[in-house]
Amino acid sequence: MQNKRWEQTMIVTGLLFLFGHSLSLYVFFLQAFFNNNKTLLHINLYGEAWIEFIVIPVTMCFGIWSIIQVARIMKREKHDRICESN
Repeated sequence: MQNKRWEQTMIVTGLLFLFGHSLSLYVFFLQAFFNNNKTLLHINLYGEAWIEFIVIPVTMCFGIWSIIQVARIMKREKHDRICESN
């Protein structure tokens, strides 16, 4: 039971990471869209470039893993429902 709860927590966290990446990309797009299709992005304004260089790919992989896990869970539940109906 504890393992399943941990897996659900990790899946939700991964999906939230992906949502955060999508949201920040959309905000950046909107800034460019409403500013004559131009914007300036400082990736090291506070000295965070190296941290983001590591964190962003890791969180994206974590989010992709979460989507795969959700797909597996849905497939397993569908299989279980089919088996129960037979």
